[in-house]
This record gives sequence, C-alpha cells and structure tokens, in this order.
Amino acid sequence: MSVAVIGGPGSKAPVSGVYEILDATGTATGERRAVAAGERFPPTPGRGFRFRLVRKVEAAYTSASSAAAIEETMSTWEQVFSRLAER
Repeated sequence: MSVAVIGGPGSKAPVSGVYEILDATGTATGERRAVAAGERFPPTPGRGFRFRLVRKVEAAYTSASSAAAIEETMSTWEQVFSRLAER
C-alpha cells in the first residue's frame, strides 16, 4: 500500500498521526514524528526532506504529545504481539 507524501517542514498536517521523514530522494530515514491535525510539521534534518503519514491517530487526540503517547503504546503492543507470535 503506497501512502502519498503529505508535506514539508512548516506545512500543516491534514490529520493527526505519526509521520515518517523521507529524505530528498523519497527514502525513509527511519525517523518519525507525531503531529496533530493543524499543527505545523517540525524542521527536518536536511533540504528537500518531506513527511509521509504512517499511522492516523483518531479524533480524541488533539496534540502531538497525545499522538506520541499513542505511538509509544502501539509500538509496545506490537512488540508484545510479535513476541507472542514467535512462541
């Protein structure tokens, strides 16, 4: 499933979620940022870098810190489920 590039640093996030940073060639850098709908994307490590939505965070979360907490929780659960699947 391909997800469109959303925007660059300083542009507004259309939806709350976790966004990955893409370098100037469109390759994922491995860095992610939680951004709430309407907030501006933060600075990136280099010129031409952009953001792509990885996980949408539903309406109850209205700040980047809320989205970050959800991302951390989801990562923890993904790790738990992954470990259980290995057994």
